[in-house]
Amino acid sequence: MNGNRDKQMKSLAIKCKCITNTLFLFRRARKKEQGQVFVMVLIFLLMAGLMIPITLCFVGTGIKTGEVFETKTQTLYAADSGIEDAIWQIKYDRLQVLSDPTDYDEYDFSTSWSYSLPQTINDLTTNVTIQNVWIPKNVTPLSPAEARATIELDDTVEKALPLLEEWNRIGLATTVQHVQTLDNVKEILLHAEKTVIIGDAGRVNYPGQVIGCDYSNAKSIAKDVEAFLFVGGGRFHALGVALSTSKPTIIADPYEKRAYSLDEGARKIFKQRWANIEEAKKAKTFAVLIGLKSGQNRLEEALTIREKLGKSGKSVHLFAVRNIMPEMLMNFPTVDAYVNTACPRISLDNSSKFQKPVLTINETLVVIGELSWEELCGKGLFES
Repeated sequence: MNGNRDKQMKSLAIKCKCITNTLFLFRRARKKEQGQVFVMVLIFLLMAGLMIPITLCFVGTGIKTGEVFETKTQTLYAADSGIEDAIWQIKYDRLQVLSDPTDYDEYDFSTSWSYSLPQTINDLTTNVTIQNVWIPKNVTPLSPAEARATIELDDTVEKALPLLEEWNRIGLATTVQHVQTLDNVKEILLHAEKTVIIGDAGRVNYPGQVIGCDYSNAKSIAKDVEAFLFVGGGRFHALGVALSTSKPTIIADPYEKRAYSLDEGARKIFKQRWANIEEAKKAKTFAVLIGLKSGQNRLEEALTIREKLGKSGKSVHLFAVRNIMPEMLMNFPTVDAYVNTACPRISLDNSSKFQKPVLTINETLVVIGELSWEELCGKGLFES
């Protein structure tokens, strides 16, 4: 009996010891957790200390911005009230009253008449000044499209000569702003022992002139020249010359006062167009885009290319559009490729913005096998 009791007591002692150890470990873990919580609380307080000033700064800036906006708006409304009052004064012939003691003269374009509104607007005093302005009648204004630039070109053309050194027969092209300078540019090139040709296909107003979608003057002499010199600002029209003729093109830019080659830019676009054509060859469904803008409606060409695509086994839709934009074309997920019969510059200049191929008519002929890539490059990327 004593032996059993000793064993029970010993077992009970072991259990008590285990419970004691467990409680000790639990308390120890709690202390560690309390330490971790303390650290986390410190981190939170630190982050809050950093974020609160920033948040207050944004709030303060927003309040100040709102106040400035409200002040500007009130000032605008006050000014608008002054304009409306001035219109009323003019409409009901009250300028003579306002002009006292100066007699009002409708042909007096130098005197001004000032007055203040009798009541404040948004707690602001509104001062109004009226003055006669001479507006010519029966005078036809000069069209901005016919405006001429007066900037000096000679130095820039001289800078272009080293870039033209490897070619002898040079074609000249420019925009309407500089057509009056082509004779002088020609003389500079002749003095450098170059043969100079200026195209005149008769489709635009002046020899050598090019416009955004018409490079007929340049194309008319492409077979007779080795390179082109474009005189004018920017790359847009010069790039059009390069793409429509597949000839080396040098820009003489009088605004930037420098001359440079467009070969690299043209090569990049030719590579992009080849990639678009190759992708379009896999397409099963095409949409032919018909432009609704003036000068871009080419319905007959659109119907012709639709017929050719249909004979090639393609499913074809006709879309009439005013603006050809990437966002608009994204609304037709079942269309695999597009044919742009409007302005070809949309396809050539914005190729990377479209998710699917947007081809010109000639590029589409390459897709269906009527034209080879080499023939397209020889003709140039423009139809005109």
